[in-house]
Amino acid sequence: MKKLCVSLMAVGALLILAPPTQAHHSVATFFLLDKTVEIKGAVKEFRLVNPHMLMKIEVTKESGEKEMWTLTGGVTGDLRAAGWLPDSIHFDDVVTVSGPPARNPDAKGMYVRKLVKADGTVLQQRVRD
Repeated sequence: MKKLCVSLMAVGALLILAPPTQAHHSVATFFLLDKTVEIKGAVKEFRLVNPHMLMKIEVTKESGEKEMWTLTGGVTGDLRAAGWLPDSIHFDDVVTVSGPPARNPDAKGMYVRKLVKADGTVLQQRVRD
């Protein structure tokens, strides 16, 4: 019983002290990095959560039809360092966002590189060298 207890404590210590393992993906897998689109719409959801932020924007097309876009961005720590905070963006804020579009055009998605609020405030991704 003592050996089992020591073994379990050792495994627990390894799990706690081991560096986190990441199963990450390339942005290029989902987005066309050689293209940039710009949309303007009302924020319907904004969550600054790990591993990436999530935003939903309702865009009104020229025809008057509304469509929902789902946007993501860089890792939360980088966004926070660049000035993105949980209360930076609110429900129904009108924003203009630009970045690479989703590879699947039916997905109505984008990887946000820059966001401009109605008052002119600019939020951008921090670019790593």
